Amino acid sequence: MSRIKSWTNNFEILNKIRNSSPSNMHNFINKILSRRPENIHIAQNIDGLHRSHKFKDQIVEIHGSVHTSSCLSCNKQYETLKFYEENILKQQNSNCNSCKDGLVKVDTISFGQALSQISLKKAQEASENCDFFIAIGTSLKVSPANQFPNIALQNNAKLIILNKEETSFDRRALLVINEDLEKIHEQIN
Repeated sequence: MSRIKSWTNNFEILNKIRNSSPSNMHNFINKILSRRPENIHIAQNIDGLHRSHKFKDQIVEIHGSVHTSSCLSCNKQYETLKFYEENILKQQNSNCNSCKDGLVKVDTISFGQALSQISLKKAQEASENCDFFIAIGTSLKVSPANQFPNIALQNNAKLIILNKEETSFDRRALLVINEDLEKIHEQIN
């Protein structure tokens, strides 16, 4: 029963964001990604508003996404909304349609669940190899995401922080703008 409740909670999140559009800052990030294929966006948000099919290989979702779901046994991936409607609502089960043995879970990280090692490795490599590390809209308090600016700094990258409030990294940054992100976008665009 708790699996069904988890699915219902994730479906409610999807419903809330269904008619949402990316912000100007999301579009600005995509503009940065378009400049060089080496540019990587390390995303903590699960809402998918940052997603762009054009840059999917440049986006690392370290906390997963509410838009996709995967079998915990065979790793078959599903579109969350479609799986919810066809399996959870109609059959009240989250069994994998492919392997039949595994359970399908939304691709967000649950409390106590390990983060994807593939995503973490890609984020670490991007942090090690960047010239500029731009932290946008994050308190830099959540681990392990707050380790990536340190990795970048240790590898001689310049740190830029665009966030409404101060962070513990502000003193180490080349540039800090503490303001609402949409107001920052107006200033830099």
